[in-house]
Amino acid sequence: MRVKIEPVRHLEPLHIEQRGALSRIEGEVLLSKLPHHIAEREAIVLANMLDLENEAIARRIVNNSPGPGNVVTVSAISEHVTEVFVGFGRRGVPAEEVARGVARSIRDYLATGAPIGTYLADQLLLPLALGGSGSYVTLPLSQHALTNIRVIQEFLPLDIRCTVTTDENWRIEIAEPL
Repeated sequence: MRVKIEPVRHLEPLHIEQRGALSRIEGEVLLSKLPHHIAEREAIVLANMLDLENEAIARRIVNNSPGPGNVVTVSAISEHVTEVFVGFGRRGVPAEEVARGVARSIRDYLATGAPIGTYLADQLLLPLALGGSGSYVTLPLSQHALTNIRVIQEFLPLDIRCTVTTDENWRIEIAEPL
């Protein structure tokens, strides 16, 4: 594989204040070198908890990986943003619990008005900071996001404002200081 990356002259500000209408929810169960019934059990849980058809949950079996593993992925595709939720199978944790964790996370996210989820919130900080400005509304910030904010402010002369909105979500705004 070859990749050629050319830098842009200027990053445009990104503003994500609203999620927009939910278009669809897509799910996938990935399985490698484990019994196929694990994927079936996870798909049933996702379908039931997210009110989806069982057939709407894709199953993908990988046979050429070096070891066993299991991943459950669900995407909430909305008008302005796509949020992805992931759960990893672990030894000793029932397949149903892995799928339930992902389904609960996506239901909690959809119950809020926030367009940006917890993990995407800390990932967006650096691109917005490098662009010099931007804003988004997110769920309550994780410790990782708060740490990212402090680290960014050590290196870049930016004002990063974090305010709680009326619906308990957070609005993050990055701007050059006055």
